Amino acid sequence: MYILFAILSFSWFISFSVLNVESLEWGLQTSWFLCILFSIYFVALFLTKKHLKISFNIYDAFFLVIFFITIFDYLLLDSIGVNTIRSFLFDIEYEYSLDQLKKRSIPHLLYIIFLWFCIKNIYAYFSYYKNICHIWIKKYFITFPFFFVGLWAIYQWFSTYDIVPYVKIFNNNISTGFTYLRFKDSHRTSSIFPEPSEYAYFLAFYLPIVLSYSLGGRNMFSLSGNKLLRICVFVFYFLQVILCKSMSYFLMFPVILLYSINTVIKGKRIMLNIMFCFLVIIFGVFVYLIYGERLLRVVSGIDSSMLIRLGSLYGGFALFIASPITGVGYGAIRGVDLFSFLLACFGLVGTLMLIFCMHKLRKIAKNNNISELFYHSFVSLIFMAMVSNPVLEHISIWIILAVIVFFGKKRPHEIR
Repeated sequence: MYILFAILSFSWFISFSVLNVESLEWGLQTSWFLCILFSIYFVALFLTKKHLKISFNIYDAFFLVIFFITIFDYLLLDSIGVNTIRSFLFDIEYEYSLDQLKKRSIPHLLYIIFLWFCIKNIYAYFSYYKNICHIWIKKYFITFPFFFVGLWAIYQWFSTYDIVPYVKIFNNNISTGFTYLRFKDSHRTSSIFPEPSEYAYFLAFYLPIVLSYSLGGRNMFSLSGNKLLRICVFVFYFLQVILCKSMSYFLMFPVILLYSINTVIKGKRIMLNIMFCFLVIIFGVFVYLIYGERLLRVVSGIDSSMLIRLGSLYGGFALFIASPITGVGYGAIRGVDLFSFLLACFGLVGTLMLIFCMHKLRKIAKNNNISELFYHSFVSLIFMAMVSNPVLEHISIWIILAVIVFFGKKRPHEIR
């Protein structure tokens, strides 16, 4: 049970490694280490307690689409008989090595298989402790990470500027390629996350939850509904937004905020939408004052990160044009936006199947208020993925899917 609590608490900790293999430039992330322990424990538990059930759910459908499309594409690429794929987009020729595509595809598929296996175990454990698992979700998956990550972000911000001593704890994963010197030199992020965009996913997930709690809606925190406490949570969240330094999140923040206001909050939407306009203006002024130089580079088209993203976007569509039916398989490319990534990896067939799974997930989420709030947070992640690196290999994403399905399958009155 304590291993499960640790998985829920540290599922967002993707740059802290419990094992580093420098010769391979590889590190074992905390959440993966805990998932391995939990999977071993659960298999032993399953063999001794026959009443633990394994059932088929919508996240299994997500997994099966990814699995079978990727295997099919791998076999197809292996039988083509050529070494490269060429495609043209906007009169630019894109060339991809089939060996490189296959080399990337299978290892990433193995990651997904492992995560799917772990989430099956976690879901079955939820089912066994169905009357109390909502307390675990609130305490270990929502409340603890929110405050710990936020406080660590503030600490690392100060340590980056040598205001307080730096302690190398959560940024030691050699596989991320990030070191303290890079943090210190570029001030890219001030958190446990190796990339600002990954911090942005964390914040996008929390926005509907924070708004619901702060404005008197559904409380998913292990906190009282005290008015002062609700204000403190609201301020603490927006402090993290300012510190995250993710241009992707700054771009998508107004969209996610508008979506959250009109889905999570019940009533007073006209007033809240007016407040939204003022908040976005104030937020824009803050962002410009702090990151104005970077914003000007982005707008003028000379920002290196923006150029890389555009190149990846065009490259993804070029791969889709080369293989439009089933794509080239999951993980074959490193996308920086969800749309071209899905089309390149899964083609029209796989993308439409995943959209159908999302539709089924939405119907399930309507059955319970916890599921519904988590679903809105999941949609916020999708908005974020439109302009950032897809993060299907993070255990936190699969936990969110498991929570939506688990509570969505219960009657609304069963969870208070």
